[in-house]
Amino acid sequence: MQLLEKNTAKCPLCGAKNPIGARRCSTCTRPLENDPLPSQAVYEEALWARKVASKASRQKTNPYVVLVALVAIALCANYFFGGYGPSWAHDPKPVPKGNTWKVYRDQPQYTADLPGTPMVEQVAGPAGPLTTATVWVNSHWDKVRDDNTESIGALAEARAQRYAILTTAVGTAPGDIAASADQTLSALAPGVTLAEIDVTEVQDPPSGRQFEVRANYTGWPEASSAGVVRSRFIAIDGQVFVAAAFLDGADEVALYDRLVEMFIPTSVAAK
Repeated sequence: MQLLEKNTAKCPLCGAKNPIGARRCSTCTRPLENDPLPSQAVYEEALWARKVASKASRQKTNPYVVLVALVAIALCANYFFGGYGPSWAHDPKPVPKGNTWKVYRDQPQYTADLPGTPMVEQVAGPAGPLTTATVWVNSHWDKVRDDNTESIGALAEARAQRYAILTTAVGTAPGDIAASADQTLSALAPGVTLAEIDVTEVQDPPSGRQFEVRANYTGWPEASSAGVVRSRFIAIDGQVFVAAAFLDGADEVALYDRLVEMFIPTSVAAK
């Protein structure tokens, strides 16, 4: 409100003199509206005289409350994004299947991805000896039996966890790969009985002649065993390369695909 002095109106904020009836101070631009109500004057003085602050802003912040809040935020961030510390401190991330596999190079004729250290042996194939490399895996595709599994307890545990048996092999190629596919698979799994054998030649393969062979099997590695075997046959340079997955737990195509994905004859990889 205006403070009247003779023929002028004094600004209550800066004290500058203004013509009577002026709406704003010519110096500080504060409104100079006349208001006969005392309550309006009090409101004007409170509005323009000092900064309005809430009760919370006038209180001092407790540093311990801030510390607790920061710790809580850090724990939440670590649980969902960080992944540091013990398992209770972070949201467990699923481990991808096959993350323990590595390139197997012990056989000079080919490379393959396999877990563990495969068991290597020679078996009699339809056209001569086959050198095999075998490892057992569980449902997460981790090794449960390889060349380092020796104790009776470890073997019993491997039989209990066995989900599939992965085998790679190389040897002299028979005259007719497709016709002798069942004999080759029987050589990889001595004592096995195969049924409903399906042989399909791969069209336009990247190298040599290739066949997909699928069959049901029983009787291996134990009399009560049964499942599906999926295999890839590659005939090149007079040799046959075989990658087979004896799926005792389920017909999991993804596991078979993982096996054959990096199964490559050395002569092909060198080109």
